Amino acid sequence: MGKIVLRLTFAVAILLSASSCEYKPLEYDFDYAGKGHLTFDWSKAPYAEVAYMMTVMHQVGEAGIVRFELSKDGGYVRVNPGTWTPVAFNATCTIQFISDDRPDNYVATTRVTSIQKATGMAGGGAMPRTKASENEPVILEPDLFWFALGAPMYMPANADPKEQTVEMEPRTIEIELVIRGVPNLAWATRFGGCLSGLASGVDCASGIPLTEPATHAFYMYSPEDSTLVARIVSFGLCPEHEGTYPRNHLVTYVYLNNGTKWYCVQDITDILRNAPFDENRRLMTVVVIGGVPIPVPVNADSGFHPSVDDWVGVEIDLSMSPE
Repeated sequence: MGKIVLRLTFAVAILLSASSCEYKPLEYDFDYAGKGHLTFDWSKAPYAEVAYMMTVMHQVGEAGIVRFELSKDGGYVRVNPGTWTPVAFNATCTIQFISDDRPDNYVATTRVTSIQKATGMAGGGAMPRTKASENEPVILEPDLFWFALGAPMYMPANADPKEQTVEMEPRTIEIELVIRGVPNLAWATRFGGCLSGLASGVDCASGIPLTEPATHAFYMYSPEDSTLVARIVSFGLCPEHEGTYPRNHLVTYVYLNNGTKWYCVQDITDILRNAPFDENRRLMTVVVIGGVPIPVPVNADSGFHPSVDDWVGVEIDLSMSPE
């Protein structure tokens, strides 16, 4: 019996010893790691509401990438000793990266959707679009998005954390679209809209929107008589490319209470490109006057009976709209 106890004691001692030997290298690796501390500066976006930040450390001259989740204010990172470049952005549900292989090569976009889904007007069949924009993808509205590209940080082993402050900058804008002078809103049951010629994405490092256009579709609501409003998040307006830029066509969709469907097309390019920003360059307010001519629903004696399966379209020349 004594021999059995002795053997068991010896075996336990070997296991504890092995366990102890395996743990020591982890402690050593932890101390050996290069350490850094990032502080996120939100002075260019004091209004930002962010749950947490994604931080990607890119090893300079290597293919190494390490990802961290940090707080809105920042936090500590631990990597293999060497030089690393930080990239930081807020976590979102909609942003997708076309490329992210290098710190200076992040390009953001969102996934493709449909006008029916984005407006919540599914069930009405295909939604009319302008000929000029019918080949543009309809993309999901992005979440508000902020991004920062930091400077390379040399983080040696067994050293105090290297400090760096990175400045977060907006990579999306909000567009408040206000259409005034809309008659007969009391007869309408649902509204929606789409706006073509907006940027399909953004170069994150520079903040320059992509030249490839996309269409955004959105809900609309009526806060008061004769007014329709939509608030859109976008990557911005396409920059000039080869001496031109895409036109911005606004299409407003309306269901009337008699089952008919109406849409109105307006070219708002000049209004949009001259619209003012707020002081943070966060919100662009676009006011369109001389809006959607919603008709009074026809009755049985009117002599005009559009099919409920067809869309009835109207094109508005804003140059003829009242000031």
